[in-house]
Amino acid sequence: MGAHEALRAWFGSPRRRSVAGLVIALAGVPLLLGIDNCSELKTPIGSPEQGWTDPRISGVWLLSDGDNGTFTEHAGTLWVFEPFDATTWLVTRAMFQRDVSAASPPAGAPLAAPEAAASGTRDIATSVPPDVPRVVSTLRESLAEPTEMGTFKGWLTSLGGRRYLVLQEVITPSSARGFRPDAWTVFEVSLENGRLVLSFIDTSIEHLDNVTSRARAEAIIARHAGSAGFSTRAFVLHPVPRASYDDAKQALARHFKH
Repeated sequence: MGAHEALRAWFGSPRRRSVAGLVIALAGVPLLLGIDNCSELKTPIGSPEQGWTDPRISGVWLLSDGDNGTFTEHAGTLWVFEPFDATTWLVTRAMFQRDVSAASPPAGAPLAAPEAAASGTRDIATSVPPDVPRVVSTLRESLAEPTEMGTFKGWLTSLGGRRYLVLQEVITPSSARGFRPDAWTVFEVSLENGRLVLSFIDTSIEHLDNVTSRARAEAIIARHAGSAGFSTRAFVLHPVPRASYDDAKQALARHFKH
């Protein structure tokens, strides 16, 4: 399953669809990359009051089709980490898919890598991905169909020598819970040569997915952090240059009007 298909599956759960069209969907990815859970916890970990909006993460990011940094025009997922205060972000994810009923360019055609890649001299791990600004600019166009969108409160915490991103869904009023969510999504997070890598954690370990105590959940994660199989790479995000922020803003505006 590719990154965009996995993210679409994650967004698609009926449990998290709708809220006046703003937060359309969020959910688990039960089958993503062979993981039997969706990296969701019944308790938050860390503290939004004691987090840190790492300036290296703040900004706009574009999800690549894979680790090799390929992209497709008129399709993709934007992640926006906007500092809300000194310790938390307002995190927005917006997905676009190409209108398959439209004419050229062919749906799913990846953008060509730089000439250096063709010659075999490009180091994928350290080079800048091709044409990120151009891909973002195509998301403003009618061929790019807004699909799913989610908005979260996000913060960082460190456990067992690893860093984790905690995402709390916002704008989810409930007659039973008020505004308190029923789940928090947790990613192990790392920066690799300018890329932001998010990895799911295995919440089946020690029945972590059923733990409701923050202290116990943190203890379990700290015990297994760094262990083989505890985290599995899910999404690789590439930075969008600030010069393309207006394009990203216009693309996001299309979601709100969708």
